[in-house]
Amino acid sequence: MPDWALAVLVPAGLITVCLGAYLLWVRLGTKEPLKHDNSMPETHFRESD
Repeated sequence: MPDWALAVLVPAGLITVCLGAYLLWVRLGTKEPLKHDNSMPETHFRESD
């Protein structure tokens, strides 16, 4: 296999797999994909008095 084919097929394959996984993740129902659980207080960001 020529080097240029690897240089094209490897990134294209990775992008295709990642895009497919993302679309599957969205299709499976992520109503709020970026919601974080903020039940823990953010003590490391507070300055001690």
